[in-house]
Amino acid sequence: NNPEPNYASKKMRIFVSFRDSQDNRLNPIEGSSSLPDGVSSMTMGPHGRTPEDAHGFDCNTLANMIRQFPTRIRGICLVCLSATEVSPDYLELLILIFTKADSLTLNNLQHDLAYGILTGCCSVRPNGLRVLNFDYDDPFPVFSDNVVSTYQANLLFEAISSSTSLEVLRLGATFAEPEAAGLALVEALQQSQSLDRLELFLDTLHGDEVLDYLFQAAVLGSKVREIEWSTNKTEQDILFEVAADTLCHQDCVLEKIHFSGIEPLPRDEETISDGEYRTMANTSVKDCTFTSARIRSATRLMETVGLFKSIVYLNVCNDEISDLSALDPLLIGDNLTLQSLDLSGNSVWEEDAIEFFRKLPQMKCIRHISLECCHFNNPEMSESESWVDVCIDAVGQNRSLECLIWDDSEFPVQRVSPRIKVPLSLNRGGRRALDVESSSTRPLPNHLWPLVVERASGLRYYGYQDTWKKPKLESTRFDVVFWLLKEKMLGQCLGPTC
Repeated sequence: NNPEPNYASKKMRIFVSFRDSQDNRLNPIEGSSSLPDGVSSMTMGPHGRTPEDAHGFDCNTLANMIRQFPTRIRGICLVCLSATEVSPDYLELLILIFTKADSLTLNNLQHDLAYGILTGCCSVRPNGLRVLNFDYDDPFPVFSDNVVSTYQANLLFEAISSSTSLEVLRLGATFAEPEAAGLALVEALQQSQSLDRLELFLDTLHGDEVLDYLFQAAVLGSKVREIEWSTNKTEQDILFEVAADTLCHQDCVLEKIHFSGIEPLPRDEETISDGEYRTMANTSVKDCTFTSARIRSATRLMETVGLFKSIVYLNVCNDEISDLSALDPLLIGDNLTLQSLDLSGNSVWEEDAIEFFRKLPQMKCIRHISLECCHFNNPEMSESESWVDVCIDAVGQNRSLECLIWDDSEFPVQRVSPRIKVPLSLNRGGRRALDVESSSTRPLPNHLWPLVVERASGLRYYGYQDTWKKPKLESTRFDVVFWLLKEKMLGQCLGPTC
């Protein structure tokens, strides 16, 4: 169905930008028939659709350069020619690109033969392409008007299902027949042999049932470990029953789930009783994100998140959640695993925020909380002395929290921030060792305390640029050492005066 090619395009030049492993620009040696030394990635395409530092080559010259390169190329981003510009030399170049790249980004792929080449390269090479980004990250999206036909979609999904090396698929294509494409993708996922991560932009795949089938096929068919799905539409939802049955299936190995704009529908109490719901469990998911999902109710959120019994990271940004008490089962109790909670961008009432922080000393596992850009529904909150005192006192009594992020415009930062730096730094330095002494019949051996003090002395103050996972070291912190030893020797818990 492709138009007749313009064979004058045989002489068309392909423009290429070269980068090393540190993303530094590389220039080819003039007159050389080899790729630049140290090349790690390439961005190529027609004039105007590549970076300004791109160099022009004809198809034959560029093909010889790639053919002679001794190893595989880590990443190739290809903005393809239109169907009328494709020549035999260009198709030969595509074969080399598809077989030499570890990670391949394809945008604007139009010619049927190009899809056939992709399918052939994926099915015959056991150690071939590992990452495929298809119309997912176009460096020049203003030109993106490509629509994938049903025939082309079938070839694309055949390449996915037949590959034994493909680990990551990122798909954002526009399909001529979205429902047929969705069902073909379901079949491809069911047959996939190697897929580990699946990222989909779902605006072009219509219908909630297709979304349900895709979720089941990805989790139980191809057994992916990471899913990241996003949409800008309002009608994309997943039935709670489908999500629960899939996530709690014995074959589920999913570890990370990220939904943006996708809402798990409420539990149907007629199909899942309250007792049955509470016994359902998933122990594989550690990282869960629901952003811009219009959930609004933390109670509804917990119907899904409550399935995850081993969750470590929970991100519920911009979900219009105001009531935080429904999150208590994840934060308060024994044998909990949640370490990071991101509530950024939600609207929280002052009373709920105060009550949340009053419970902070009971949260024995949490290490990172973000309330950045939260819209607190009280214009006088920044002047509330009760809020300031509760926040400072709660942080001082908690021995696990290492990082607290807030928004300057909403929180009384000037009065709170200086007074919670020390307890957060102490917690990073090993203050929870005091919990071991107070709650265990076998206290921390004395010979280990010098190690705790040494770590505490090297930690810097909490700051906005800190990372809670890997706090950086700087000069000796005698104030942190002082407070740690004082709390150990005298049993005086840090309070508002710190």
